[in-house]
Amino acid sequence: MILVVDDNPLMLKALRSILEAYGDTVMEAADVQQALELADANEPEMVITDLVLAENGFTLAKKLRAAYPEMPILALSGWDGGDLRALGFTETLQKPIKMPDLLAAVRRNRRSTE
Repeated sequence: MILVVDDNPLMLKALRSILEAYGDTVMEAADVQQALELADANEPEMVITDLVLAENGFTLAKKLRAAYPEMPILALSGWDGGDLRALGFTETLQKPIKMPDLLAAVRRNRRSTE
């Protein structure tokens, strides 16, 4: 299960459509609080979040990393912020995101369930 976090409903719908078309189960959150509640209740396999949220993606990554140190957290960003691993992100994907890049990042960061 992948948790997708974005305050843009069109982006949430697009990401959900792509990921579900390739067999993933997706949960959506529009803000940091909702994302944290869903993560606590469901412990998703990974989180894909926009950096620019009302509270912001950096806050979300910090809180998720504290609670789930091994969970992959992928950042979606329209600007080149460089390497964000020191801030809790596993990988940064540049917007506009291309479907092959998104799917490759999900495959790279998928936690083994075997």
